[in-house]
Amino acid sequence: MKKTLLIILTFLMCTSFVKADETREAVSLVSCDSAVSMWVKTSTGIKRIRLLMMDTSDGILNKEINDYACSVVKNAKSLEIEKDELSEEKNKYNEYLVYLYVDGTLLQESLISKGYAQVNYVYNDYKWSNKLCELQAGAINKNLGIWTYADIKEEYCQSGIEIKNETKKEEKSEEKSYDYEYLKKMVLINSIIVVFLLVVMKRKKDEK
Repeated sequence: MKKTLLIILTFLMCTSFVKADETREAVSLVSCDSAVSMWVKTSTGIKRIRLLMMDTSDGILNKEINDYACSVVKNAKSLEIEKDELSEEKNKYNEYLVYLYVDGTLLQESLISKGYAQVNYVYNDYKWSNKLCELQAGAINKNLGIWTYADIKEEYCQSGIEIKNETKKEEKSEEKSYDYEYLKKMVLINSIIVVFLLVVMKRKKDEK
């Protein structure tokens, strides 16, 4: 009886694993445009995909981020895409919104962990949103990647962790204030000089 029960449990477990794997589709890379946008070949043809929930934020690390992601997918032994049941199939740019697994590892996780992207464009309770927000909190805490940008803020995840570079905003505003004060002084000085010259010219004219 115990042996029969064990066989049944093993069968059920194996069945569940197969079912989970069936949600992914093996693809091959055609071209990599950026860290979040690529062209892949699927069983039904070539499609442009976009990594679901990813925002790399525009800044000085653009090339580094894109080079990293494209290098990873180009050197991968296997690539798999997976849809989220609660997400739209495509965005307004006709890109398929997917999770991308590189040799079994979710690329979204790698990008978030390195501070190369943040979680954004979340319109439902997506499968990996909580996990990615946890990884994002770690990247913020370590001040990695895009979290060094002066004006960066969390768009979706609200970790409550202070972004360590927020003081840069204050420095910038103080610098602008200083420039404005300097400009006012220069205008005042120039006005005094103009008035003085006008007075001198009037006196000379009167003397004639």
